[in-house]
This record gives sequence, structure tokens and C-alpha cells, in this order.
Amino acid sequence: MIINKVLDNEVDSDFSKYKTIYATMPFDHSHKRIQKLKADDGMEFHFMLDEDVRVRGLNHGDIFFRDEKTKTQYAIKIAEILCLVIKVKNSKDRASIGYVIGNRHAKVYFGDNVYELLTPYEKTMEDMLSQIKEVKVSKGHRVLLPEKSLMAILPNSQEPHSHDH
Repeated sequence: MIINKVLDNEVDSDFSKYKTIYATMPFDHSHKRIQKLKADDGMEFHFMLDEDVRVRGLNHGDIFFRDEKTKTQYAIKIAEILCLVIKVKNSKDRASIGYVIGNRHAKVYFGDNVYELLTPYEKTMEDMLSQIKEVKVSKGHRVLLPEKSLMAILPNSQEPHSHDH
């Protein structure tokens, strides 16, 4: 079955009369236009996302297919991955972390509170971040949601750009 768009999000709607089955997706596939996902019940879905959906990205809980006959709906579930959980106390530490993570071209996400940042686990990154004083770095399994990406605060962060002037 080919999916082009998102129908709804289970958080935003009341479809309690439907059984929800999830298709688990890696965190870094939320903006992929073409991909194949298998739901927990074995059903396969081929995604060829419309451009507006690709730019917005697939989010945790997005409902992409609903079967009225069986009262079943299928939704996206972002997979948990091993992350570095970075706890900071001040803006100087945030700047140092930004420098290290940016230099490695790694993705960074907001954590559970204003003092916490997340990035996918890499041993080299862990070693580098551990050198920053006053910063606590630990490992933990987390779901990296697209809306918590630092890139989400930038306007139109997914639009193509060029360096022609």
C-alpha cells in the first residue's frame, strides 16, 4: 500500500473506537520522501510522501492509514535509540556543547527540561563532551522526536538552499 499523506495525529484526535497498530521508524527517517515501513502486525507500507508532508516530517503518533471495516488505524512510532544525555547549568556550557556537536555535524535535540540536550550516541562525542567542565554526560535510551530537534526552531529548515550570491 502506498502512503502519500498523514490523516491525523493520535494525540490531536479522538479515535478511541479504532485499534492502533504502529509502524516503527528510525528517528532520522522522518523527512525521507520514499521509504518502506512494516507495521507491528506485519503489514507493509510504502511511503511516497507529498512535498508538504516531507517538509513537515512524519511525527510520533501520525496516523497514515485507517481501515473503517476492521476499525484499525496505523500510526508512526519513532524508535528509541541510545543517546548521550547532556546536562548543562549555564549558557557558557551550552555554547561549548554547541561547538563540539556542531563541529561533528551531529544532530542535537532538546531533552526533558531546559537543562538537558540529547544527541545520538557516539563514543568520540562522549569523550569530547566529557572534557567540558560543569557538564554531565550520561547514556540513555530516548525517542528523538522531530519537533524536539534544534533544527525545528529554524524557519523552513528543510527547504533547499544555495550559496550563489
